Amino acid sequence: MMRTDRRMPTSTRVVSDLAVLEDDWRRLEGSTRALTAFQTWEWVQAWWQTLGRRRPVQVVSVHRDGEVVAMTALHPTRLGVGPASFELLTPLGQDHADEGLLVLGDAREHGSALLDALGPLVEGGRRGVNVPRLRESGDDHALVTGHPWRQRVRVSQEGRSTCPVLDLGALADPERELAARAKKCDVPRLRRRLAERGEVRIDLHRPVDPGFDELLRVYDLRWAERAGEQGLLSNGPARAFARDAVTALAARGDAWLSTLHLDDEPIAACLGYHVGETYYYHKPAFDPAHAKFGPGHILLSEVATACLGSGVRVLNFGRGTDAYKARWATGAHDVVSCSLTPARMPASVSSRLRHAAMALRVREHRGRSVPS
Repeated sequence: MMRTDRRMPTSTRVVSDLAVLEDDWRRLEGSTRALTAFQTWEWVQAWWQTLGRRRPVQVVSVHRDGEVVAMTALHPTRLGVGPASFELLTPLGQDHADEGLLVLGDAREHGSALLDALGPLVEGGRRGVNVPRLRESGDDHALVTGHPWRQRVRVSQEGRSTCPVLDLGALADPERELAARAKKCDVPRLRRRLAERGEVRIDLHRPVDPGFDELLRVYDLRWAERAGEQGLLSNGPARAFARDAVTALAARGDAWLSTLHLDDEPIAACLGYHVGETYYYHKPAFDPAHAKFGPGHILLSEVATACLGSGVRVLNFGRGTDAYKARWATGAHDVVSCSLTPARMPASVSSRLRHAAMALRVREHRGRSVPS
């Protein structure tokens, strides 16, 4: 049950310079229970500068004693012009988050007041809000789906995904059980075989320069093998965003860029974000030419062991039920996207408009020419 005070003053404004939000944003990170790397100032600011095209954002805030205690910043995508137009608002930077969030701040305490202020933005009839990948067991999902919208806002859910996790805190003997998982994946033998080919070097905290370029190199090799598919880092705008975000997160100690080298050649790499007690395993890649040596498992084994000494309780593998995740995971949770659309608009129409706007956002993020 949410314990929220809905009588607090709120404000709605359009912000054209994201910098005016920085102080409040950084302060609210500390009271956001479900905060991940994907909601940090470093992530959203880098996203707004690149993929967000520096567009003005809609900001809804809750205040107490003159101070912002909860906030959401929504990035617009508009279809059409004039009375027939439709605008889709999405929490800043959450398109590329493995786990999204709507409320920055204490959702249990101030979430209902924020949604009360958000409702009128949707009720008007030509605007919707899409919140990608809320944890189904989390506060924000319960808040959005359980809020009394007074039959003026329609809530829909779609796109459920599973996020496997390795709960290190739940292991009776973490070191021994990690070693057992590594053995199950044949890591000791594979590493010995790889060492017969040359010098094996693992760097868990590789500097962004040259580490990010090494990640892209093995990422390109990996995706080149998968014809017809496109990885999230397979285009210029997304790469510019990722480099900026990782550089900023690394500067505050929250990003790990880990690599596995054979002699001087990178053959596996991954990004990782350490926020609170969780490590988010992100964008792993390996050179298919060395697949028989299991470079991904070798690197993951080292990352998981390093997490034990870094205050990490949960290693979150992100969305997808790949076979390698199942070998390491102890459990999983689901994420689902939630959308808010005007109740007076026919469901089929709002669904069609929402998906068209989402498709337009994807085109923009891939760097294709679209109307401003």
